[in-house]
Amino acid sequence: MLTLAISQSTIGQRMLLSSGHAMGLGLPFLAIGFFMDRSLPVIRQFRRYVRSMQIISGMLLMIMGVFLVTNFIFVLSTWAQRAGFYMVIQMPNSATPSYAVAVLGGLVSLLSLCVLAMVPAFVGNLGKRVAEST
Repeated sequence: MLTLAISQSTIGQRMLLSSGHAMGLGLPFLAIGFFMDRSLPVIRQFRRYVRSMQIISGMLLMIMGVFLVTNFIFVLSTWAQRAGFYMVIQMPNSATPSYAVAVLGGLVSLLSLCVLAMVPAFVGNLGKRVAEST
């Protein structure tokens, strides 16, 4: 999605698609934060696992860093493309994707290894803060 945004002819189109992608990527994190205080009883049960979640998230981020440094991300991405794991959205009458497609692209990018590795740390940090404040 970001490649499509950068390749647009005007700055306004680039900004619109980039902001849609950012919106789609940020919505799940906002939803997690918004519902965190409402799920306090569940968080209290998992309070003892917060440190484990932070360690797992850190390990995932380190693995991702190794993948980037060794260029294994390119190998993995090539394999995923050949295996048909990429989602292709056809835009019938327009070469420019809409804002909704950009938001959808941001939501789908949550499933990428780079972003998914941050979710446990985010939840662990919020859970720890919510649990400490009560």
